[in-house]
Amino acid sequence: MARSQLLRPFPDYLNITTLADHGAASTYHSFQLTAERRLSHGLTAMISYTNSKLINDSRSENSGGGAPGDFRVGNLNRRLDRSINEDDIPQRLVVSAVYELPFGKQQKFLANGGVLSHIVGGWQVNGIGTFQSGDPLAVRGANNFTGINWPNVVGDPTLPESERTVTRWFNTDMFRNPANFTIGNVGRVLPNTRGPGLGVIDFSVFRNISFSEQTKLEFRGEFFNLLNQVNYGNPNVTFSPNAQGTNTNANFGRITTALPARRIQLGIRLTF
Repeated sequence: MARSQLLRPFPDYLNITTLADHGAASTYHSFQLTAERRLSHGLTAMISYTNSKLINDSRSENSGGGAPGDFRVGNLNRRLDRSINEDDIPQRLVVSAVYELPFGKQQKFLANGGVLSHIVGGWQVNGIGTFQSGDPLAVRGANNFTGINWPNVVGDPTLPESERTVTRWFNTDMFRNPANFTIGNVGRVLPNTRGPGLGVIDFSVFRNISFSEQTKLEFRGEFFNLLNQVNYGNPNVTFSPNAQGTNTNANFGRITTALPARRIQLGIRLTF
């Protein structure tokens, strides 16, 4: 029998699948604040802020039969893998507003009608801004006959913000392949390094024109990522060691993806 198989908790079996496993545990703490102002001179606004921390001992996966998780040594004692969850977002702020422009019928200005009232009346603008912290990063990819692909970390891979770029988001020189049949010491996620945060503002403008009680025309213009802010994806976290135990993946620590740039969508809908 191969030595790597003998290191498994149940070496007599190649694979064990647990269905509907309820052995995991998680803790979520948060501070949540919501402030809302409704229909004040045509303006509705809301601010939502969340400061939180999510800690657990395994990651849930939609695998069709329970949640196997990403274990290092926690198959028999999951508390050994207890850490910040890969989906933890400690800071999130959402600001939204809806404003009915004060022009036209039943509004403060141009309420008596006329051509100008018909042109500028009935407009509504909407905006929503979303800002949040980056994702935790989980580095994997060791190859040392254990069946557990967690590498060693030999120092803090966190880079100062002034040195962090899309081509080198963290210090990849801090990772090594563990000795054969030895479990790597890297944590479930990097303790001080996260992916890029998110900051995006969406904007829309609506116009409703009523021809009768049943016939209405709606114009809609929507601007996603209005300011064309560049929101990078997470860096590559796949460590690929060579015979000397150092990384050979050219994209390791590099960011190669981003969320979509500004998008504009226009539409007209007739209801009758």
